[in-house]
Amino acid sequence: MLREEIKSADTLKYQITGIAVGAVGAILVASFNQSNFLVRSLVALCAYIVTIPAYEMLIGNMRRTWRITTYMRVFLEADGALDYIRWETRMSAQREKAKDRTAQSSFSSLSGRNEWLLITMLNSIAAIIALFSLGVYAWEYRKAWIVAGKTYFPMELYFSYFLIAVLLILSICLNIHNHRQEQDVRRGGRVERNFYKSWLEIKNPPASS
Repeated sequence: MLREEIKSADTLKYQITGIAVGAVGAILVASFNQSNFLVRSLVALCAYIVTIPAYEMLIGNMRRTWRITTYMRVFLEADGALDYIRWETRMSAQREKAKDRTAQSSFSSLSGRNEWLLITMLNSIAAIIALFSLGVYAWEYRKAWIVAGKTYFPMELYFSYFLIAVLLILSICLNIHNHRQEQDVRRGGRVERNFYKSWLEIKNPPASS
């Protein structure tokens, strides 16, 4: 039953990834079909509406997997119910005996890191398109403003410059946030350790005084 849940989580992971890639691809194609550069940038930014919840779902799915596997280590494999297999226990021991981070990575499927790289790539493409389009829009609008000889600074330029600054900051913050989440859900990461510790506390509750 628990193994079936893990398989279900793996299937869901591939479904989320496939849908995200397809949806972002359609959004980016739609953005290139826009002749107005400001509209093009705004359409490209719609990719984040897909990638942010998609990655949160992938992280939640990985947390679900660690919850199941740590339960198996504590309540099944440690008690001898799966002594002839002990897959999760031996995998953790193999990683713990690795001499350095490179050796640890060699024992990993790197699925979590690959998911992070894919989402980061999609976000980066959308951000580059949006930033380039906003830059062209601001440059063309500024040229038109200079030619017209207007004495006031147009609100459209303020808006485009503001969007460029906000997009740069948010893109950097989002990538940092996603990378930290990816590190947390690695084997041996904070999420696995916390689940393992919580199951141990349930199995071996502290003696009441």
